[in-house]
Amino acid sequence: MLILISGFKNYVRFQWVMWYVVLLAFAVMFAVLFFTPASEFVQRLNAFSAASGGSPNFYQVAVDAVKAAGIDLKTPLQPDSYHPGRSHRLDLPAVGYLLCPAEW
Repeated sequence: MLILISGFKNYVRFQWVMWYVVLLAFAVMFAVLFFTPASEFVQRLNAFSAASGGSPNFYQVAVDAVKAAGIDLKTPLQPDSYHPGRSHRLDLPAVGYLLCPAEW
C-alpha cells in the first residue's frame, strides 16, 4: 500500500524489480529441476514423507499405484524399442512452450 501512495512512478519501478526477481526465481527453479539427479529426488521425497508421518518408501508406493492403475510411466526422453538409436534430446515439448513467448 505504501508503494501505491508514493506515486505511480515508484509503483512501476517496483513492478520492474519484481519482474526480474521472478525471472531469477524461475531460472533457479529450472536449474534445480534439471540438475538434481532422480535418485536424490527419490531419497528426499521419501525422507519428507517419513518426516511428515507418511510411508518411508512413498516414491515406490506411488509408482506401484500408478502402474496398477494402468498408466505408463515411460517419458519421451527415455529410450524405448519404438525408436532404437534415436536421440531423445530434441524430444522436449517444453522447449516449444518456453520459446513460444519469444515468437509473439
